[in-house]
Amino acid sequence: MRQAREACQTHAYDKAEAVLLELIEFAPAEIQAWQLLARVQKGLGKTHQAIDSATRALELQRAAQDKTDIPASITLARLLWDQGDSEAARAMLGILMLRRPDDEELAGLKQQWEMEMPA
Repeated sequence: MRQAREACQTHAYDKAEAVLLELIEFAPAEIQAWQLLARVQKGLGKTHQAIDSATRALELQRAAQDKTDIPASITLARLLWDQGDSEAARAMLGILMLRRPDDEELAGLKQQWEMEMPA
């Protein structure tokens, strides 16, 4: 993970992706690796793969959590928004905001989305 994070800091996304794919092959249940891979793939313009990776991270997170807890990810919310699925993106953002009502990043994202697309 350290190598992948360092590669991301220098915007060497191809290298980061290769490191993460190797890590995931070795440890397929590593949630943080899937989350970072989704961000890296988004940076590389691989939106469909990024959605798949973010979805896998959420599936793993769900398996690790209480089944009554709804998993949510700001990364996946953004990817869904970028793909034009504003309804799903807003629903996920709503879940995140219920959990973290004082989060300025979430509030800013909500405001941005409200300005970009009418409710």
